[in-house]
Amino acid sequence: MDPIITDDEEVNRLKKMTEEIVTNIDQRFTIHDFRIVKGETHTNLIFDVVVPAELDVPATKLIHRIEKAIKAEDPNYYPVITVDKNYVSTCINETI
Repeated sequence: MDPIITDDEEVNRLKKMTEEIVTNIDQRFTIHDFRIVKGETHTNLIFDVVVPAELDVPATKLIHRIEKAIKAEDPNYYPVITVDKNYVSTCINETI
């Protein structure tokens, strides 16, 4: 995998915007592997969203909600989202 750029002002601004959108939906959600790919007509915002394992919402519904909020910021942003379930915290909580 290509390295993630961490010192680009635009990438950092868009990552912060995306983090705020995601945590406004649910404060337990986090993002990682955020990157952008600029094209002639739009910019892809590519990232993973980590959600609690026990979340009972279809990934497609969650993705649609995040996409809608990002496109409200700028219709030329095209989110490419992967939803990851956070099984680690579930395992830790079960062993405590």
